[in-house]
Amino acid sequence: MSAPILLSPVTLAREWGDEVICMRSETHVGKILRRRARTKGGLQYHAKEELHYLVSGSLRLRFDAGDGQLTELDVEPGSAWLVPPGAVHQEEALTDCEVFEVSDPTEDDRVRVEAQYGVSGEGDALPSMTKADARRKLVALCAAFRRRAAECADAAMTGRFGV
Repeated sequence: MSAPILLSPVTLAREWGDEVICMRSETHVGKILRRRARTKGGLQYHAKEELHYLVSGSLRLRFDAGDGQLTELDVEPGSAWLVPPGAVHQEEALTDCEVFEVSDPTEDDRVRVEAQYGVSGEGDALPSMTKADARRKLVALCAAFRRRAAECADAAMTGRFGV
């Protein structure tokens, strides 16, 4: 029989607030991002996919909808958005915010693009990576998803569901 697992969240101090990593596995990670008012992350894209849910506060999303221009959208609590791999985006806290994020566990995969869009490089100065680095991270992630899918298929075929 399976039982709930008590986790030990880890809090990382960031320029814009705190990043609370609630859980991490081979295939996904869950975080709470606590952003201080009037702070923003870098204008960037990355290899991973992210799902965001705004728990509290007001936030401005900037993104390229595919036309090479930045679009701004203000979101309120209860809003959710998906950031696909390769999507140029930025989040700016208009007030103190709390955002829940679920993504694959790829780390340090951002490519900063402020210069390409002619905007200031203000914001969280986490490092940028190369396309070759992104490709290597995606290959490793695909292998992890294949392993996890095989484990799930095996559990389904053998009836091992922990009950």
